[in-house]
Formats: sequence, C-alpha cells, structure tokens
Amino acid sequence: MKTKLSDALRKISESKFFPQIGLMLALLCSVGLFFYWSQYKTMGFCDEIYSYFTANSEDGVGVHFEPGTWYTKEDVISDFAAEKGFDPVTMLKNVYYDEHPPIYFTVFHVISCLWGMHVSKYVGLSVNFLCLIFLVIGAYSLLYRILKKPMVAAFGTVALVSAPGLITNLMLVRMYYMMCTWAIWYLYVMYRLMCEKDTLTKKQRIVFRVMICLLTVGGFLTHYYFAVYAVCFAFFYGIDCLRKKEIRPLLWHGAVSIIAVGIATALWPRWPKHMFGGYAGKEVLSTALDFKGMFLEVWKAITTWIPEAVFSRYVAPAGCVILLGCLYLTWKKKNPCMPFILVNLCSSFLYCIICQHVTPVYYVSQRYFYIATVTAYISIVILLVEGAKILAEGLFSSGLFKDGTSSSLRSRVCVLLFLVVIIFNTNMTKDPSVGGYMDITRKQLDYEYFLQHDFAKTPVVVYGYENWTMMQAYFTFAGMDRWILYNDQVDFPKGQAPVDGPFLLFVENRIYGKTEDLSLDPRYTLDWVLEHVSNLNGEKSYKVTYLFEYGMPVYMVEPVE
Repeated sequence: MKTKLSDALRKISESKFFPQIGLMLALLCSVGLFFYWSQYKTMGFCDEIYSYFTANSEDGVGVHFEPGTWYTKEDVISDFAAEKGFDPVTMLKNVYYDEHPPIYFTVFHVISCLWGMHVSKYVGLSVNFLCLIFLVIGAYSLLYRILKKPMVAAFGTVALVSAPGLITNLMLVRMYYMMCTWAIWYLYVMYRLMCEKDTLTKKQRIVFRVMICLLTVGGFLTHYYFAVYAVCFAFFYGIDCLRKKEIRPLLWHGAVSIIAVGIATALWPRWPKHMFGGYAGKEVLSTALDFKGMFLEVWKAITTWIPEAVFSRYVAPAGCVILLGCLYLTWKKKNPCMPFILVNLCSSFLYCIICQHVTPVYYVSQRYFYIATVTAYISIVILLVEGAKILAEGLFSSGLFKDGTSSSLRSRVCVLLFLVVIIFNTNMTKDPSVGGYMDITRKQLDYEYFLQHDFAKTPVVVYGYENWTMMQAYFTFAGMDRWILYNDQVDFPKGQAPVDGPFLLFVENRIYGKTEDLSLDPRYTLDWVLEHVSNLNGEKSYKVTYLFEYGMPVYMVEPVE
C-alpha cells in the first residue's frame, strides 16, 4: 500500500499539471481561511460603515436621520444597498466627498448591485474575497518562479495569506487588501525585470513595463499610500541599478512611473487636492518636508520600535535570529534573488518610516502598514526556504543522508516549516491584541444576533450623538424594525415614554461636547440619561436592565405596573 501511494505521489509530482495543482491547493486553503475567519467578523469600525455609504448611498456620505424622528430598517438599508442598481454618477460624487480614490468603491458598488437589497458583512467582504483570489495567484506565481517547487510555493503562499496582519486586513471592509493585491503583482513584475532580464525578449520587457505602469495606476487609484511604497521601491531599485551600472532600466522605470502619474491624473484629477488640500493635507505636507524629523523616526525605529517588537513575545527573538541567519546564508551563496529580496525588504521598512512620519498622529493605524506586511512577508518566505535548502545541502554533502533523496527531503522540510508557520499564525491571530478589526470571541456576534433576531421587533431608542460609536451601531439598525435618536438637538422626552411598551435603549456615554478640546459634556453622561429614563413621570414606572455592550451600552427599559 505504501509503495502504491508513493508511486501515485511520484506520478503526480512528475505531471506537467503539478504547478497548477499547487496553485489550486493554495487557493483552496486560502478560501478556507477566508470562510473560517469571516464567521467571526463583526462590523465594529466606523470606516467600514463609510465604505458602504460611499459606494451605495444616494444621499451623500454619512448617516442620514433627524433626531426625534422614527425610522425603519428600510430607511437604513437604503444607505447600505445599491437601491437603484448601477449608478456610477452618484457613487463618484460620494467618492469626491470621501477624499479617497475611486477604484475600490467602484468594485464595491458593482458587487453591491449583484447582492441587491441584501445587507450584511459579506457584501463588503466580497470585494476582499475577489482580491484574495488574485493575491494568491500573484503570490504563488512569484514564489513558484523563485523556489521552483510547487508544494513549497503553495504552502509558502498560504503562510503569507495566514499572517495575522493579512487576516486582519482581509476582514477589514476597506480598500487596503485591494492595495496589497496590486503590490503583490507589482513585485511579481519587478522580479521578472530585475532577476530574469537576461532571459526576457524585447517584447516581454515592453509588456512588463506596461504592466508596471498599469499596476502603479491601479494601486494609486485604490489608495494614495500605494505611491509611497512604489517610490520607496523605485529608490532602492535605482540604487541597485547604479551599483550594477545599468542606467537604461533605471531610466525606463522613471519614464514608466511618470506616465503612470499622468494616466492617474487624467482619470482622477482630484488627487492633488485630496492629498495636499484635504482635511489633513496641510499637516501631511508640513511633516513630509521635515527631514530632520524623518531621521529621528528612523533612529526611533532602530532603537525603540524594533527592540520592543522583538522582545514583546518570547518567540520573536528566535524568529529574528533565524531570519538573520537565512539572510546571511543566502547572501553568502550569492543567490541571484538577493537584490530583489533586499530591495523589497528595504522598501517595506522605508515605507513604514515614511508612513509613520507623514501621517497625522491621530490617524496612525495598523491598516496603513498592511502593504508593508505583505511585501516584506514575500521576502521572508523566500529567505526561510533558501536558508533551509542551504542547511539541508550542507547535511547531504556531509554524508549523513543517502544520495538522490536531497531534493525530495528538502521540499518536505520546507512544507513542514510552513505548516508550523501557518499554525503559529492562526494562534497569533486569535490574540485580541493582534485581531484588529475582528472580534474572534463570538460574543459581539452573539449580541448582534440577539438584537437582529430576538429583539428585531422591539423599538430601539438611541441616546447619543453621531460619532464613531454611533456609526458602529448604525449597521445593526438594518435588522431592527424601527428606531429613534435623541441628542443635544432633541432632548430625551420628559413626562412620557417614547413608546407605550418596552424598548431597547442604546446609550452613547462617550459623547463629544461642544468645546474645541472635545471634552465630555456632563449633561450627556450615562448617569444623567438613566436618571431621566427612570423618572419619566408618566403613569407607569420603568425598570432599566443592563443587557450588554454593543459599541455603546444596551439596556432593556420595561414598564412596571
């Protein structure tokens, strides 16, 4: 039986379709990861709600309600769903206001049209699912060209996709996973131009340069920060070209980049105004030109961020030692991929420094660094495999293993290595401090289910204001029959209850006041609201019971005879 199985596996490995089998394995595992983690996904970040608004709302970006007016779930759904079908004009108007590029929202709008009036987290996640397919194909194609082993490339791709930062990114209903997909294909083409240029025909080089142009346009019109990574890569690519005294490829890359900027400007002429004149544009410009500050950011990264990252978890020091060892071995062996690996790693590091430097402090978030995660991880995967191969070759040459088994055994060792990495990534992602925009405890999902099923017919009264926490709860109202908001424009009613029977009370107890320093207004604290609920002075008295925290505390208010 063992011999038959070995023969069958050998025939599969020798088949001309074996690379396609590796790709299908990578796709199946990645799709499995998507559906595994998506069941834990909750819509808890206000920007995700704005993604739905920007793509589909007919009344502009933002929640649309008048305080003191009753609304139904149909009113909320109209903000989230493409109610009138494909409407690119309205969608682009929303994008103008949102101050982001249009490609992500265009795809979001098209997919929303396919979903119709159905509103759920999976409408937004469908965009990321589509990007996941293209990202896996690009990552596998790149790793297979470098590593030559389909199974090693497949498991390396899954290790990449399962990284905590990439899973968190995948579960975020925003444009960052699409930006990472552009980046993977950008790296694939640049690898071909950097490391396989001698085998490329003139026609192939032209095609790849056109692809770099189009990928740059696509990435830039998905998120403006893609341009930062492209510039960082071009900088270190230029250093590599000058080191090799290859001026023509450098000039070609510069020309292609300039053409890409021209195309992006023709398609989306508003980008200079968004980047340099938007709500944070002046602040970005003031910090971007502070080169002394930039140097301090680099010094801080070397002396503070990296040591803190290394020693925050007991496994990190060992991981860094292993990677440095693989980097040394790969460098010593003069691997032809070394320039690509170093350019990519340096680009990812410099991108993080610039991103940290120019982004206003109150906007800095892990989602801006996702592109550096996916690009750096590609180099890490390559280094791990190359390091393992070099060590294995040393063992084989020492006579510890029989001749003829080295290639097969090396592949198995690398696959086992990536299986360990995938398991480690999964356990890391379960850590709430890593989870980012996911709630993997299911508690929030249970609350959401209770609200939209057990309490769907119960009127909802919201006492709060339109800030970020309010936005988190707004997505839930698509499953509630009717709801009403009270805030500083319309006070909570005194002397009578909003409804005759029981109702749910959402209390926003972190309401921004009217002062410029955003201090809390004591008139809208939780105690103040509960006092008014408990003393409605109507014919009935009311009992207030705390239920759970759903972005804001949720209470059941019931009349007592």
